[in-house]
Amino acid sequence: MSKEVSREKLRGKPLDKECYTALITTNEYGKNDNRKFCYGFMDSSTEEIIEKCFECGAYVGNAQPLKGGSND
Repeated sequence: MSKEVSREKLRGKPLDKECYTALITTNEYGKNDNRKFCYGFMDSSTEEIIEKCFECGAYVGNAQPLKGGSND
């Protein structure tokens, strides 16, 4: 398995302060998927934060299958 791909890289810019409290997941498309995604917060978030999450490239709902290679 190659090095993990950070949320910051998936996002395309530095993480906001709220991002550091988000729940994290990996291997969304199999054991070879080394990307880290966010999937929400334990605390109650504001609509503004939730909207930012839905538009973010590091949000798990925006995850796309890996291009090429096996996703076992």
